[in-house]
Amino acid sequence: MDYKEKKYDLITSTEVFEHFKNPLKEFRKLSNLLKKGGILSVMTLMRPKTRKDFIDWWYIRDKTHIAFYSPKTLYLLGKKFGLKMIYNNNERYITYKKV
Repeated sequence: MDYKEKKYDLITSTEVFEHFKNPLKEFRKLSNLLKKGGILSVMTLMRPKTRKDFIDWWYIRDKTHIAFYSPKTLYLLGKKFGLKMIYNNNERYITYKKV
């Protein structure tokens, strides 16, 4: 059976979201894979708040890191796809619940 044919209680993602070429597509896919009440746990480093800090940020030196997020962006992406943010440490960890 293909993983796409199942629904999951928990999906974890560690240092993956920054590699998404199309975050909207991937959020949709992850949301569709979750059962109602299921948890999506994400670990990705939040982008610095200032332009100077962003330019000096070591995280952008990795050429495979192509998507960067603020806590607000992750909140809005989750909301768009029926995911309620239930935890955010505003630095690296976000947890959603499928509503």
